[in-house]
Amino acid sequence: MELGEYLDRIAPFDEPAISFMTNSGTESVEAAIKLARYYTGRKPVYRFPGWFHGRTMGSVSMTASKSSYHKGFAPLMNGVLHAPFPDTYHPILAILAG
Repeated sequence: MELGEYLDRIAPFDEPAISFMTNSGTESVEAAIKLARYYTGRKPVYRFPGWFHGRTMGSVSMTASKSSYHKGFAPLMNGVLHAPFPDTYHPILAILAG
């Protein structure tokens, strides 16, 4: 309770903050997927290569550190799009970044 109240006090906005405490990283990833889809109304979720997100269905769908994490679990969650990690040294990204 104290942590939630502290986070509310230091939040960088005027509206009351809502805290959601989780037991694990994969539970946090699942909550983030649901919150992002709810808030934006968009279905796609982007993930970068080489990262481990967890072992629940949504999290393992996002995981790209090893292909063995996906073995035997198809079909995975729809709407997960694979994107290269942003490279500020890439000429096109440098132009877009301005």
